[in-house]
Amino acid sequence: MSIAKPPEQPGCARRVIDLRAKGERVVAWLEDDFHHFGLELQHDGSQVLAVRGHAERFPRNTCPGAIDILQEAVGLPLAERSTALGQHTNMRRHCTHLYDLLGLAIAHAARGQAHRRYDAVVPDRQDRDGVAIGGSTRPELYRDGNRVMCWQLQGDLITEPARYEGVSLGRGFRAWTESLDEEEAEAAHVLRRATLIALGRLINLQAMPEEAMTWMEGVCYSFQPEVFRDSHLTVNSQRDFTEAPSDLLAFLR
Repeated sequence: MSIAKPPEQPGCARRVIDLRAKGERVVAWLEDDFHHFGLELQHDGSQVLAVRGHAERFPRNTCPGAIDILQEAVGLPLAERSTALGQHTNMRRHCTHLYDLLGLAIAHAARGQAHRRYDAVVPDRQDRDGVAIGGSTRPELYRDGNRVMCWQLQGDLITEPARYEGVSLGRGFRAWTESLDEEEAEAAHVLRRATLIALGRLINLQAMPEEAMTWMEGVCYSFQPEVFRDSHLTVNSQRDFTEAPSDLLAFLR
């Protein structure tokens, strides 16, 4: 069985992030084809007092173990830049998606907003030289219903719009976003993560042998050496929301 899996009927990856403030508490949820995580953050207006995580759907059996590491955020100052979390804790020790959600929740608390929602749409890539994973796509990001970002991508390079031309989604991306204001940088990080996650639609993960995953060693909680030895893919955890965007975080309605 091949691990390459170009979609028979091209669709799109979708990711939704919802952030809601309720007094001095932020409730945050995320869902996409591969993940469904949430967290609740308590604060006093200046620092994090408590965090509680939720793992509803995840690609590896060990992912929920990363919930405990969220406690590293207790005592951290609130900051409007969602990536400021990286100054205080090592992202690679966390579940990548809970970590992103935590940074967004802290920024949401710092802004004092009531509600924010991101909707990312990433069309399945068009083949380049017969390799879909290196092809082109045009991901879009909506914030509270309004489109705030759209890229043309070839491989991992942004080719449009002109002001982003040549930016790589790989090395150097975070350094580049530090030159942007908080809102634009946050949107760029949300769209980048959705775009990278979308590549999973082009791979038959269930057919990939565990030994082929060793290149991921150290990138996140489940791939830390002491965790990976007990880690394996969960079965039937992937969803396709191409034609059902309203099913994402449907319980919030």
